Amino acid sequence: MKERQIEAMYRARFEERRHATEALDALFAEAASGRDSGKRAWLIAVAHPRTPRFRERLTREEARGVLTKTVGLALTYAGRGGVHPLENVDCDNPRLGLRRWVVVNTATGDRSIWKEARMSIHHDGSVTVVTAVGGHRMSSEGYYEGWQVESTAIECAIADLMALTRTTAETTATTSVSGSSGPASSR
Repeated sequence: MKERQIEAMYRARFEERRHATEALDALFAEAASGRDSGKRAWLIAVAHPRTPRFRERLTREEARGVLTKTVGLALTYAGRGGVHPLENVDCDNPRLGLRRWVVVNTATGDRSIWKEARMSIHHDGSVTVVTAVGGHRMSSEGYYEGWQVESTAIECAIADLMALTRTTAETTATTSVSGSSGPASSR
């Protein structure tokens, strides 16, 4: 290759990385907004394909199939030793959102709000998992403080993210995926 061709290839590579980072940052910021992170810790995790899918979007049935397959896979990654976000969202009824399928929280009662979760499967193949990991129930009568996080909550959330990423990539035929996760916790 000539020097100009090499330079163009490096420039294209750096541009691709910058765009991937911007896409991840935007997904993360959107998922983190509106969380009561001053009261309890949250785990917010996003994954974005390096080559986004721009074909037709998944149908509701396809999205439901991805979620059904994800539940089984997540339980092989991390058993039932903790609270899985997938168990606290409505996997049977994904709702169409802005360029994504939204899987809404089902833990809405006073006694179950501590395990609040949301997920989404974006039309470009990106996925998000948002779940409360602080302030979980420690007994039938008591709850941990909002800043106290059990390791099983993190393990189950990451297992759910990895399973959702894998099944979405298989269904949408995307290949390489980059991701980011982080706590939005009270300090």
